[in-house]
Formats: sequence, C-alpha cells, structure tokens
Amino acid sequence: MTRSALALALALALPAGATPPPDSPERVIADARAELEALDNLVDDAGSRAVQKEIHRKVDRIDALLRRLDAMQGSADVAIAVPGAAVGTRAGPGGVVVAIDATGFQDPGLQPTAEPPVAEPIATDPASFDRILSSVQRESFSDQKLAILRSAAMDHRFTSAQAARLMDAFDFGQDQVEAGAILYPAVVDPENWYQVYEVFDFSSDADALRRRVGR
Repeated sequence: MTRSALALALALALPAGATPPPDSPERVIADARAELEALDNLVDDAGSRAVQKEIHRKVDRIDALLRRLDAMQGSADVAIAVPGAAVGTRAGPGGVVVAIDATGFQDPGLQPTAEPPVAEPIATDPASFDRILSSVQRESFSDQKLAILRSAAMDHRFTSAQAARLMDAFDFGQDQVEAGAILYPAVVDPENWYQVYEVFDFSSDADALRRRVGR
C-alpha cells in the first residue's frame, strides 16, 4: 500500500445506545466501523513499514468482516468508499453493498455500478391533447394562439403528428412556422418531424421552419 491518500467511510444505521448481539449483522458492522476508525488514525503515519503492515492487517480484518456479512441474513447495508476510485458494488445475501478503491485493495466480486435507466419522455395523452388543441382553436388571433402554445409546450410533450395538428390550427404560414419552432423542442419523436411539413401550403414556409429548427 502506497502513501496515496486513503479515506474509508462506513455508512450504517444502528440505533443509538443499542447493544447488538455478538453474531448479528449489526455487531459485525460495529466491529468493521471500529477497525475503519483505527485504520483512519494510521493514515497520517503511513510512511513507516510497520504502519503499512498494520494497515494491511486492518484491511484484511475488514474484508473478513464483510465476508461474514455475506453469509448472514438481514437487512444491514454497508458502504465503503475511497475518493478518486473506480466504484463498484458487491451484494451479498444480507443486503451488503460494498464500494471499494480500485487503487488500494479490490474485492474479487466487484462489478461496475450501472447507471439507472433514464425514463423516456411520454407524449401527451389524447384527452389532454384535445383540450390543448381546442384552447388554441377557440382563440381568434394568432398572438393568443401562440401564447397558449408556448404555455402548453412548457409542461407537455407531443408527437410529431400532434405538433402538425396544432400547427394546422393557424391560418397563416408565418404563424405555422412560429408554432413549429415552439413545438419542436417538445416533440418526443424528432425522427418523424418530417410529417409537420405537410401542413404548409408554400414550400418557402417549410424552408423557413427547417432553418429555425435545423431539421
């Protein structure tokens, strides 16, 4: 083990003042925390070989404690982290989760931590869309229509087909262009954006929208 900065943090939930049974996951966690605290106190003096050997012993002790936790049933959660390291996880039967510094010691069972899936945006449901479309159609002037569209686009997502229907609620090409520019950032299927260009009566208006949205 080198002199590189070593920081270990143990996160657990043990009620204050409680005395866990000797063979319980909570007691093993408490022992692991004590070992980590002792290890942390040695970091500043890690220049000597004697201290380095002691750190190795503490690390081995922690590893043994974690392996005991793997064999236990329970709901204890343990997290060990070292800053600046590649982080992974190892889950045992007891619900143990371990993140370990790849530059110091590494659990053989360490696996890369996967990023949580990103939820795909969902288009406005038909009933809500019909209400938005009706609100736009009820207005007589383009300014009011566009104001409603701007507000709706802040809180809703649309398919390209829905965007085309909203654009078709405008009578003039320049207003349809403005409506398309408002709606484009809110569409969930930009690969189908070509459908909106069928709304225009003049190719010059379609070209103007293409320049606005870059598609």
